[in-house]
Amino acid sequence: MTVQLMREFKIDAAGLAVLGSCFYYAYVGMQIPAGLLLDRYGARKLLSFAVFVSALGVILFARTHNFYLAGFARMLVGFGSAFSFVSALYLIANWFSH
Repeated sequence: MTVQLMREFKIDAAGLAVLGSCFYYAYVGMQIPAGLLLDRYGARKLLSFAVFVSALGVILFARTHNFYLAGFARMLVGFGSAFSFVSALYLIANWFSH
């Protein structure tokens, strides 16, 4: 897949690394805000929103031919994915006894 991505976006290995790291920039940056938002609004609404944002990012990534838009799409997927892990921890903490 790396060869196809590099050819599609006309990038080298460094550009591919930046594209791959866009996911993690958003993912890591949203861990604490996701926890705070979950405590305030609950998992149901936020998980629905996060799935929508992730799906939007995946569709955008699949449809774009622009490197910068692809990076933004990867960031959207990372943003939504941050809520999935934190939500799983939140739900486990609330559903199961200590």
